[in-house]
Amino acid sequence: MEQKTLLQQIELFELELMQEYHQHSLGITETINTETIYKKFNELFKKEHITTQKTVLKTLTDHFQKREHTYLLKFFIEHWLEHHLTKLSDTLSNKEASATVTWKDKKIPLRQLGIEIANTPEQQTRKQMYELSIPIKEELLKLEKEILEKANTLRTELGYNTEIELYKELKEVDYKQLLQQLLPLLTQTETIYTHQLKKLLKQHNLYINNIHHYDLSFLMRAKQFDTHFPKEQAISTLKQTWLSLGFDLNTQKNIIIDAEERPKKVPRAYCMPLKVPQEVHLVIKPKGGQDDYQALLHESGHSQHYANTNNELPYPFKHMGDHAVSETYAFLLEYLTLSKEWLTTYTSLKEESLTNYLDFNWLINLFFVRRYIAKFIYEMKFYSNDLRKLDKEFQPTNQTYNSRAAMYNHILTQATHFDYPEINYLSDIDSGFYVADYLRAWVMEAQLRSVLINKFTNTWFTNKEAGDYLKTYWTHGNKLNINEIAKQAGFQNLDIQPLLQQLSHPPT
Repeated sequence: MEQKTLLQQIELFELELMQEYHQHSLGITETINTETIYKKFNELFKKEHITTQKTVLKTLTDHFQKREHTYLLKFFIEHWLEHHLTKLSDTLSNKEASATVTWKDKKIPLRQLGIEIANTPEQQTRKQMYELSIPIKEELLKLEKEILEKANTLRTELGYNTEIELYKELKEVDYKQLLQQLLPLLTQTETIYTHQLKKLLKQHNLYINNIHHYDLSFLMRAKQFDTHFPKEQAISTLKQTWLSLGFDLNTQKNIIIDAEERPKKVPRAYCMPLKVPQEVHLVIKPKGGQDDYQALLHESGHSQHYANTNNELPYPFKHMGDHAVSETYAFLLEYLTLSKEWLTTYTSLKEESLTNYLDFNWLINLFFVRRYIAKFIYEMKFYSNDLRKLDKEFQPTNQTYNSRAAMYNHILTQATHFDYPEINYLSDIDSGFYVADYLRAWVMEAQLRSVLINKFTNTWFTNKEAGDYLKTYWTHGNKLNINEIAKQAGFQNLDIQPLLQQLSHPPT
């Protein structure tokens, strides 16, 4: 198959695949059937395409041509693997989508359960509701294990011993070096994190030695701030924010917003770039409160990135690439909710309520950075089959964990102080080391935000010139990787110092 025809087929395949996921995630279709799509485009998933791309890469000297073909190699490897796993993956997705629990004679879809728990103030009741999901999770875990075992066999067949080795090549990331760079964000914020977490827990009669992962959704729901983040004003606030930056979502027809509340719609907000830059979907299932606003802002950052990508770029630079780049822009918008200036402009928060919210949101931000570094540590050890137990500084000891599940529980719980159940030890792993993409994006976001503040002051989000400046990044799509974005912003490379400084001190 010629290169031009190959790219046309890839584009058609990815469009159909995204549409399938999109319709299912919207709650419009009951089941998902990617197996049929993979069969339809069967010619794309021959191992010979992987071999061909590796051969081509050896002949290239141009930096961006090599990157374009590396993105294509990543496509062929990932979809060759998925092609062999699609039946199991569809079964897993459909089981999760169709699963329900019964609470007080009411059937609740599993995907809705988290929202119900988030709105439940009693810890014991949250526990009871969560425990209803355990039998379902046990069934899903069996499938997750089967998928993992088959994926490992397939990856080895391609000549890669570990996931680390595979993605170091495909994503141009030295994961071991990155982890060492990030560790201070975990170890140097432990004292302030614990102190501030205890203060938050005290407000809800919770204690640091008895908090669980299901308590987190309730704490993040933060009902005490609901009056300042009305559900019915979320979309209008989003539009006003972007209008101040020079983008009118009412006339920006390539961004389509879906905020309808369908029972089987996935609870997690997402952006689906069906055709970059012509058709980008921004999806949220509103439940009320400040995290709706954060999720909307986050996904809108992705949406504007894709909607403002140069249409003349090769397809791989529009639809493939370094996820950390787009996540940087997503976090940049989400963290407007850490800005006193944005909050006083777009919400009714003031004086004590403003102070309380800034402290709360800073802590949640720190929690997530700590959680994802812990996930990164866990995944590196998981894929290295390294069961050495870690000490309080997250350094290896002479002891060993008795299982990967026990290792997951210990590392995540130690970093966050929320007890993470062992049953999640596979479901909490995102494919392709996405955890590291998030972490690199957090680092780059803090760097880019510092540039915006220096250029346009703390109210950069009201300046159309700041919007034009951001366009100079977005237009590249995914042609540049995160290190090149850092250089474009005036830095030598990724630097954790702006983020560490932000996380080391509460804003008030």
